[in-house]
Amino acid sequence: PAAARRGGGGGAGAEAAVAARGVEAGGRWMWRGLCKAGVLFARLLEGAEARGDMMNLTMALINRCILSLLSHKPERLVEDYRRTITVAREAGLPLAECMAQRDLAEVYFALGQGGPAEEQARRAIDVNR
Repeated sequence: PAAARRGGGGGAGAEAAVAARGVEAGGRWMWRGLCKAGVLFARLLEGAEARGDMMNLTMALINRCILSLLSHKPERLVEDYRRTITVAREAGLPLAECMAQRDLAEVYFALGQGGPAEEQARRAIDVNR
């Protein structure tokens, strides 16, 4: 149904629509359709948030980080990693939180921000314990 394709509604159709939109969004950025991929990720995030689907929200944020890196949007990259960390922590996903902490440390390092990079790396180690 149209509601499932838009990410609305509920049930198995909505879950399948989320998965399909994630695959489509990932494919778009791989083929350099960065602008279209950004729109698809925005819809994916909106749908996951509306349903309280923390797992797909976390995965969509992580994947949009790759899009932000490829499209040279460091502010959104940092913002999405911070949000991923928060969502993963609230959802009880320590591996996703640890990976996002580590990735954010690498981003800060690449941006020449040594202090925040070290702080994030230490947080990743703490989460991993």
